[in-house]
Formats: sequence, structure tokens, C-alpha cells
Amino acid sequence: MVLLGIFPWIIFLIFLKILNEKIPKNLLFASLFYFVAVLIYSYKEPRISLLFVIIYLFSIHIYFLRGNIKHTIFSTFWFFMLDILYFLGSKEAKFDIIIPIAITTLSLRQYSSKIDFLIFNIFSMSLIISYYYNLYLFFMLLSVYSFYFLFLSLLEYKLKLEKESSEYKRLLDRAVNTEVQKKLLQVDDNIAISSKKLKEIFKLSNYTVSTTDLEAMAERVVKGLLDLGYTGVIISIFPRKIFKKLGFFPNYKLIVENITTEKLNKVNINEEDKYIIIPLKVSNEKLGFLAVYKKEGVSAKETEYLITYANSVATAVANIVHFEDLIKLEELTYKTFESLDIGIAVLDENFNIKTSNKRFKEMSDLESNNLFESIPELRHLEKDFKEVIEKNKAFETILSSINKQGFIYRIKALPLYTQSSPDESIDTPKIVLIIEDITEKEKLEAQIIETEKLAVIGKMAAALAHEIKNPLTAISASAYRIKSKAKKLNDNKIIEFSEKIETHSERARNIIDRVLNYSKPSYHKLEVINIKDILRQTLEFIEHSLKGKKIKIKTNLRKNALVNGDKNALQQVF
Repeated sequence: MVLLGIFPWIIFLIFLKILNEKIPKNLLFASLFYFVAVLIYSYKEPRISLLFVIIYLFSIHIYFLRGNIKHTIFSTFWFFMLDILYFLGSKEAKFDIIIPIAITTLSLRQYSSKIDFLIFNIFSMSLIISYYYNLYLFFMLLSVYSFYFLFLSLLEYKLKLEKESSEYKRLLDRAVNTEVQKKLLQVDDNIAISSKKLKEIFKLSNYTVSTTDLEAMAERVVKGLLDLGYTGVIISIFPRKIFKKLGFFPNYKLIVENITTEKLNKVNINEEDKYIIIPLKVSNEKLGFLAVYKKEGVSAKETEYLITYANSVATAVANIVHFEDLIKLEELTYKTFESLDIGIAVLDENFNIKTSNKRFKEMSDLESNNLFESIPELRHLEKDFKEVIEKNKAFETILSSINKQGFIYRIKALPLYTQSSPDESIDTPKIVLIIEDITEKEKLEAQIIETEKLAVIGKMAAALAHEIKNPLTAISASAYRIKSKAKKLNDNKIIEFSEKIETHSERARNIIDRVLNYSKPSYHKLEVINIKDILRQTLEFIEHSLKGKKIKIKTNLRKNALVNGDKNALQQVF
């Protein structure tokens, strides 16, 4: 019985030792008093053993008070009175009242929770009942207090672990925060130093990239870096052949001459001569270089700053060059647009003129911004222009006149879709209207057609000329024979007529030759001739055709009017 009763307390004490927890003195005394009470009870001395049970319960109650002096004094007095009553009372009274009162006194304490209150008081009631029911069972149940204390110790140990864990986390967080704060302070110091330098450098960037003048920008770059404490600065911008140097830069001419394309592929640092050359590149396009010399040498951090700044300068240079090229292109486009001999205008969906060139303005009424009010002759084309927008299809037609009678114009309308602003994704429909004066072109085409007709006629005339030349040859030969016979007869009149027949036959032959040469390169037989003779021969040729027309020809010619020309051609002219 002794071993069975003391065993739970031994387990409790061993468990506290394992947990490395300090054993409460009150509970240690309680376990000793319980051991003595059980031992005495085993020797059949219940009266004395119950005395030690009261002391056992007193030790447990003192443990529950946890150092409350006022309650401890009162409890000591109370249990002392119970002991006195135990000795003075009758045998029946001590069994009936004292022990249950002592057990009930244990319930007068603070509880950690309602469950704790419920469990403890149920156990106390069970203990009182066992006291009246079976004293042996009562002594056994008294050891169950050790399990209750074991349960409380486990809860306290758990709370202790949680508290230690929380404290450890707090200390760890504090240590980490302290270290982080320390590192942050170091970083803040570095950032402050870097920020100061970057502010100076990007202060340059702000007014560097705000200009569109490369000369001014280059001047600001070298001056700004010199103000930052660098001894000498050089900048070279290839696209505009700009070279700027400021400050002292030893052997800079030799250094610049030795800068090759290969060297501009990377940053060149010369620690011995204490200078750095940074290429100005954008998308692998070499725009120039930035060279910086410092008497004390360029540090690693300064190198980073300068590379960052050089990249900013390179971007600014690229933007300015691109901007200048765009301006030139815009000027060229505008000049081309204005100088075109074709009228061009851009219309919105309501046919209002958004922009137009000089030639279009000459064709239209400048007082109105609407196309059909500006050029009323186009109003009948409004439906066709609407279809250009709706069907996204070009339209073309020919008008005989717009603002000038006798002129011909080609009208062409093309669809155009543009965004009203960069923020808008919907395209706004527009029309490109082209008005071209094709009067001269039409005339040239008509002349070409007429020339082609004349060429056909020429070919026909050439065919006829070949047929006419044969009779002329026979006429000339016959005239020659008549003249020969007239000479024998001395008939001057026949001789004169024969010579005229020969002369005009020859002239007819020459005319036919010219008709044959109509489609061939023209040539003239130039010689010194007398205009008087040419006119006389021409008048004799047409004299017969003037008969009966009542036309008289009077001549007033100088004796000799010599010129250098083609006799037959002049005769045709006359």
C-alpha cells in the first residue's frame, strides 16, 4: 500500500526533474507527509495517520496560495485549529467533520479556468465521499493530487516554453532589427553620399537633355563636369563633328588621335595617366565619346557615375540628332508639298479642309473652310467622296473645268485613317483630295494623235508620190525633146515653154522628194541664191492659177537680194 500510494508522487517528482524544473518545497513536504501518513496507516494507526493527512492538505493549500502572506497566515491558523479540534474532538467527530472541512478548504483558491474549477471540485467531492465510504480508498485517492499537480506543471511548462519562445523571438527580432538598422544606417550613409553626387550629375542631365542645340549641350557637359571637381573634360559628337575641351587635360591631342572605333566598344580606364574615356553609344551606334581627367585619379564609384551620365548624354545626343533629322525631313516634306503643281488637301469626314498646299488654295475660295463651298464645281461628287470613306476605296474622275474655262482637271480622292491623338486608339477617317491640271497633258496627247494621223497621211502621200514621179519623168523627157526640136526650128516661144515645163517638172520632183522625206530626218541644200529670182519663178508657177480670180500681184524688189538658203524650200514658202 505504501509503494502504491507514494508511486504517483515519485512519478511527479521525477518528471519535474526531467523537465529541469525546480521542485516546490510545499509539494515536496506534502509528498513526505503523505508518505508518513500512508506508512502509519499501514501500521493500523488511522488516528495518527489522519493527523498527517491534515498537515498534507495544509502543505497543498499553502502551495495554492503562492506566497500570499495574509492568506498564508490565515490558513496556518485555520489548519492549526483543525488539528486542535482533531485532538480534542471525539472519535466520531474527527471522522465526520475535520477531514472533509480540510478538503473543502483546498477549494478556496484561484483557478486558471472553469474547467480547472470543475475538475478540482469534482475530485474533492470524490475524496470526501471515499473518506466516508472506505478509508483505504481515501488514502489511495489522496495521491491523485500528484497527477493534478503534474497536469498543472505541464501547463506551466508549456506556458513557460511559449513565453521563452516569444521572448526568444522578441530578442531575435530585436537583434535582427538592430543589425538591420545598423546596415540601413550604413546604406543611408552610402546613399546620402551617392545621392549628393548623383544630384550634381543629374542636375547636369536635367538641363542637358532639355536643349535641342548640340553645341550648347556639349558646352554644358564639359562645364558641368569641370564644376564637379574634374580637372579636364573632352566631349566629341560624331554626327555633327562637335569637339569641346575645357580644363587641363595632358596630352589630349595624342589621346584623341589614338581613339579608334575598337576602343569605343568599351570604357577605357587609364589608371596611370588618371583619365577615363567613355563611349557615347545608343543601340550599338557610336555617337562620340566623353573623356574625363582628374589629377587625383578617377575612383570606381566616380566611374559608375560617369558611365551613367555618359549614357544620359548619349541618349540626349541621339534624341537631338533624330529630332533635327525629323525637322529637316518635315521641312523638306512641307516644301515639296507646297511646291507641287498639283492641288492637294486633307479633308475630314465632314469634308472640311484640314490642310492644303499652295496650288490647292489657288484653285479654291479661301474664305470658306468647307470643300463644296470652296469649290462648288465639286458638289456633285459628294456622294462619291462619302463612298471613299465608307468603302475605303479610291475614287477618280475628270472635270472639264473648275475655276477656269477651257481647263481640264483630274480629281482623285484617297481614303486616309489617322489617330486624332496618341491617347486615342480609334482611327479618324479622312480623305486625301488631289486635283491635277491635265490641260497641257491632254493637248500633248491630242497633238500626238494628230501627229500619228499626219504620219499615216505622209505614208499615203509617199506611196502616191512614187506613182506621180513616173509621169513627171516622162513629162520632163518629152519637154526636153520638144525643146531640142524647137531649137532646130528656132522657135523661141516653144523653147521658152519647154524650159518652163522642165523647170516646174523638176520643182514638182523636189516637192515629191520632200514628201517622201516627211518622216525622215530633214536636210536642206544651202547655197547663195537671189530672192528676186525665186519670187519671179514662184509667180510664174502660180500665174495660171490666178487667172479669173481678179488678183493682181505687184512686186517691188531690189536688183539683187542674195541670201544663203535652200532654193526649193524657199519657193515652197513663197
